[in-house]
Amino acid sequence: MSFLPRSWLRKRRNRAGPASFGTCCEDLRQAMHSKANSMFQVDNGLLFLTICTVPMQNQVGYFTQPVRFCPFCGTELQSAKAIAAWWKTP
Repeated sequence: MSFLPRSWLRKRRNRAGPASFGTCCEDLRQAMHSKANSMFQVDNGLLFLTICTVPMQNQVGYFTQPVRFCPFCGTELQSAKAIAAWWKTP
């Protein structure tokens, strides 16, 4: 699980992601490129989906999870190995 502050999310949204994310179907492409309303972010080459916001004392946090398969068409977007490696990084 990942609980992240709002400032960190803003930094992530400004990063460019791999070209492969959003190329499997038009629905994912539109969802990823809807700027302010996108629930998808790319960080260190992995695609994440924001599940919910978490109220914190001084800010809002975000609960995010890596996305292995496209939620719209089912295409595998990233391997289980890549996600597992991300979980192990400090």
